[in-house]
Amino acid sequence: FFLRTAFEKFLITMSTPLENSHDTLEILVEISKILNTGLDKEVMGLLVALSEQGCNPNALARIVRNLRDAVASIKPTKYCAGV
Repeated sequence: FFLRTAFEKFLITMSTPLENSHDTLEILVEISKILNTGLDKEVMGLLVALSEQGCNPNALARIVRNLRDAVASIKPTKYCAGV
């Protein structure tokens, strides 16, 4: 239900002239939270901006996954216990 509502808001926003890109970002952040992507508003904004500049969204998704995998594979040491 929540995903449907957020997606419907997104479709309505996309079908009308955008008065404020902030509204679109807010809806995308809401969808991101519902899907439990772990992406915050700042990261979503950067990804949207990159997509709008012509970056391939699938490539951006692969980059995000690769970065998450790389961070997850880092073993904490006594010098870097917070990672």
